[in-house]
Amino acid sequence: MGDLLDHRLGELLGRPVSLLGLGYPLLAGLGLATFVLLVLRSDAGGRPRLDRRESLALLVALPGALFGAIALVALKDWLLGWQGVPTRAGGVAFQGAQLAGLGVAGAMAVVLRRRPWNLLDRMALFAPLGHALGRLGCFHAGCCHGAPTELPWGLRHPVGSLTHEQQVTAGVLAADALGSLPVHPVQLIECLGLLVLFVGLWRLSPAWRERPGWLLGAYLIAYAALRLGLEPLRGDDLVRGVLGWWSPGRVASLVGLVLGLALMRLSRGSVGRPSRSSA
Repeated sequence: MGDLLDHRLGELLGRPVSLLGLGYPLLAGLGLATFVLLVLRSDAGGRPRLDRRESLALLVALPGALFGAIALVALKDWLLGWQGVPTRAGGVAFQGAQLAGLGVAGAMAVVLRRRPWNLLDRMALFAPLGHALGRLGCFHAGCCHGAPTELPWGLRHPVGSLTHEQQVTAGVLAADALGSLPVHPVQLIECLGLLVLFVGLWRLSPAWRERPGWLLGAYLIAYAALRLGLEPLRGDDLVRGVLGWWSPGRVASLVGLVLGLALMRLSRGSVGRPSRSSA
């Protein structure tokens, strides 16, 4: 699979470049490490840092998030295979990791006799920042790409990229084409949207001292809106699997939207309650 940035550097230098061949795993790993370290160590919004039990709940949630990322794709593959819709099997999905990771973290906090809101609100605050780095990795690898466009911001991906491969498979591009059709840079648009979301949550973070769960609800709602807005610009239908309006991203966004609205409503009754048990 061709890496877009390697291709651009190769064009500039006049020779093949593979220095960034590990760009996706490196950027995704950097995003995960940034997220974990900030949740563990940052004095966000004046809230106390995680204690040992809350930290353990966060670390246990990481393999749970990985399971959710794989499980959502596996469920998609099974449903589309049952319907006879062609799709590329395998892969991971962020929204599976998002929902599963938050769920496991909250459940583990309760098992360890801690109220989950301090942990979950901190996870919600820093998730967009780590996710933005991961989306840069997607842009580097050419996955999660956009649909063809004639707008000036359209980008061509090199031969061997997922973009080029899928357009050839769909019959909209000749197999011997030297690059893909120009596509929406949805990875970069989402990255920018995630950074704006992080800044917005950071500015609103003082509110969660008095309303546990409110920041988590705001994050789920805002990300669901961002993702639903970007879905029409996506062009990786063969990889994602799309059946009419249905796509894993839209379904997961609607689930997140409902959960977010419920959390914001429930947080109204949490004013003044301690976010951590006395145990």
